[in-house]
Amino acid sequence: MSSLSLRCASPGVAEGWADVPHDCLVAIIERFSSKNDAAVMRCVCRAWRDGFDATVKCVTLHSNVALLPQSPSRFPNMQHLVVSHCSHSGAQAAIHALALPAAHLCVLELSHSMLSSVPPDLHQLAGLRTLVLSSNRLKELRGAKLHMLPQLEHLDLSCNLLGELPASIGIHLEHLDLSCNLLGELPASIGSLGRTLRKLNVSENSLPCLPEGLGGLTQLRSLRASNNLLTELPDSLAQLQSLTLLDLSLNRLKSMPDNFTRLTQLHHLGLFAAFSHSLRNEGSATVRVLAQLSMTAPEMHLQAEDRLLALIKIRCKQLRLVAEQQQEAEEARAR
Repeated sequence: MSSLSLRCASPGVAEGWADVPHDCLVAIIERFSSKNDAAVMRCVCRAWRDGFDATVKCVTLHSNVALLPQSPSRFPNMQHLVVSHCSHSGAQAAIHALALPAAHLCVLELSHSMLSSVPPDLHQLAGLRTLVLSSNRLKELRGAKLHMLPQLEHLDLSCNLLGELPASIGIHLEHLDLSCNLLGELPASIGSLGRTLRKLNVSENSLPCLPEGLGGLTQLRSLRASNNLLTELPDSLAQLQSLTLLDLSLNRLKSMPDNFTRLTQLHHLGLFAAFSHSLRNEGSATVRVLAQLSMTAPEMHLQAEDRLLALIKIRCKQLRLVAEQQQEAEEARAR
C-alpha cells in the first residue's frame, strides 16, 4: 500500500488485540489490494495503525484538517503530500503535522488553500524536489526562502496574485510555472537558472517585454509567453538554441528580430493573434524572418492565422526561386 487518503482513514483504536511484529505487519499490508480494506485494518489497534502508517508513501488531505494525526511521527516514510481546499491555517497545520517531520518528503502540493503567503518553514524541507503552490492568493514571495531548497526542481506558482518576483527564486529549477498571475516584469537574474531550467511558463500575465537575461537560459526547451502585453522580443532570445516550443500567441508584437532565424530546433511556434497589426504582404520584414525560419526548421509546426500562413508560404516560394537562380548562375560561371 503506497498511498492514504485522510478522508476515509479513521483514527479509532480497538483494544484487546495482540501486537504483531512490524515485519509481519508489513507483509500483511502488502497483500491488501483495496484501500478500504487497508483503512479497516489500520483501525484494529495502535500497533497495526503504526505499522500501516510506516508503509504510506503518499498522503492526500482534502478540506478536513480535523483528521490530522496528533503524533508528529506519523507517516515517517511519506514522500508525497497533497493538501488542497483547506484554509490558510489548515494548510499551515498540515505542514507542521505532516510535512516537517517527514524526512523523505520530495513532493508537496498546497493548492486551492487560500494561502496569502508562503509557509515560512518550507525551507526546512531540504529533500523537496517538487513544490506546487497553485491556485492560492499569493501576492509576493518575500521571506519564502525558496532558494534555500537545494534540490527543488519543479516549482508551480500558477494562478495566484503575484505582481513581482524576488531576484533569487531557486538554484536548480528545471520547471518553473508562473502562469496566470499579475506579473509586470521578470527579473533579469532569471538567466542565473541557465544551467538547469528547461521549461518556463509565464503565459497570462501583464508582461510588456521579456528581459535580455532570458538569453542565459541556454538549456531552455519550452517557453510559453502567450496572452501578455509583449510588444517586442529581446535579441538574446536567439541564444536559446535548445528551444523546441515557443508560444507567443495573443500579444502585441510589432515585429520579429532578424536573428530569430537562429532558432532552428523549434518544433512548435505559436503566433496566433501575436501581432499588434495585420501583416498585409509577403514582403514585410516579419514575414521574411518567419519564412526563413520555416526553411531552416523544416520540422516546425507554426500556429497562426490563415492569412499569415499564406503569406509565409508565398515568401518561402520566392526565397526558393531566388536560391535556385543563384545556384544556376554559379553553375554557369563554373563552366
